[in-house]
Amino acid sequence: MTTHPLRQQLVRRRGAVLLLVLYLACSAVGVGLVMHHYPYPSPIDEVVHFDYIHDFPHVPVNGETISPEGLDEWACRTMGPEYPLRVPDCGGPYVAKKFPGDGFSTAGSTPPLYYGVTAVIARPVVKVTPWSLWDVSRAIGALWLTALMVVIHLLARRLGVPTATAAAAAVFTGLSPTVVASAGTMGPDTATAVTSGLAMIAALTYDGSRRRLLLLLGAVALAAVTKFTAFAAVGAVIVYLVVRPLLARDPEQRRLRPGLLAAAGCLAVFGVISFVWGLRFQRSGLVDPDTIPINVLLHADKVDWGAIWEQMLYTFFSPGTGNWQPGFLADGTNSFVVTVTSGVFAAGVLVAALALRNRPRVSALGLGLLVMVLVSPFLLVALNFYANHLYFQLSPRYGYALLPGIAAVTAWAFRAPAHGRALLLLAALSIVNLLT
Repeated sequence: MTTHPLRQQLVRRRGAVLLLVLYLACSAVGVGLVMHHYPYPSPIDEVVHFDYIHDFPHVPVNGETISPEGLDEWACRTMGPEYPLRVPDCGGPYVAKKFPGDGFSTAGSTPPLYYGVTAVIARPVVKVTPWSLWDVSRAIGALWLTALMVVIHLLARRLGVPTATAAAAAVFTGLSPTVVASAGTMGPDTATAVTSGLAMIAALTYDGSRRRLLLLLGAVALAAVTKFTAFAAVGAVIVYLVVRPLLARDPEQRRLRPGLLAAAGCLAVFGVISFVWGLRFQRSGLVDPDTIPINVLLHADKVDWGAIWEQMLYTFFSPGTGNWQPGFLADGTNSFVVTVTSGVFAAGVLVAALALRNRPRVSALGLGLLVMVLVSPFLLVALNFYANHLYFQLSPRYGYALLPGIAAVTAWAFRAPAHGRALLLLAALSIVNLLT
């Protein structure tokens, strides 16, 4: 009798280890393929992200140009076939103004968590291996992608999703072509999804106690120092905290005050950190930001809301699809996987949001995600325009913070055995597709 619980515990631990190995293997293969097939800098500002990692703990300021080491990587790696802009020949010496965008570093507006963690891990590896900081920093993307899969799995399990279905959702989300491309190139998007997912997990575990409140606020602070676009996830958390008591059947769980207090705390923590960091970036500028080429290119005197509102309504429904990806990932099978993934994500969010009092936790999270899926693009465009007079067309990656929550509620919506098998099939197809 005494060995039975112990045996069950060992089985659970063995299963957890096997899942972690699966996630790590999928991530390593995916990121490795991106590194092998696409040695060029990603057009998603990868050089400035590398420069931030290279110079850390120094944080780039507005008007600073990319370091000589960053320019050397850019010149010697040239540009990918889909990016026709020329760069100077490899070997130097380099003049920043001869590079695209006059060689300005534009990453300093992003807080330092991703860059600091990557730099701290990468530098010791560079010292004891023949690999460059560029390659090691890219390879660390496999760890970020593994963390994303783990967070999706834990979030889904918190919602009561069976282990196999949670694992399937984690795998097919993590192996979506554009998610793999993001993890396999330098940039804070995957890290933003990870820390945003941790904030959602902390919200699901919030029980009104001071300890849980501090845990929640700490998770929100972690998201805030990763990237400002985490505001979408924090918004979903705030909606969850306010709505969940309203949907609860148990009178003990219908107390509004703890949820409102936590929601206000989340808003205050994220708002203060983001405001302070933004103020620091603006006041540390070396030049007039309106003279920086990318800002000149994106300058706008008005936003034609009537022409863009329909597209923005569905931009964030599937943040893991529709973004930049290397040409080798853009084939017919990948297109099919992306289309199916987009469909199940949209269905998952809607089904979860409509669960209402039958599943108050799930529905509150689903409603939070739905609200922010619809509202976040407008908030982001409005903030950029009214604060900086900038406008650019949003891609789904700006909604990456919502990705773990969307994947988790999708797993819940497909938790029934027959539906779960469909997700397992999609996960298997994602693995096969990546390897072929």
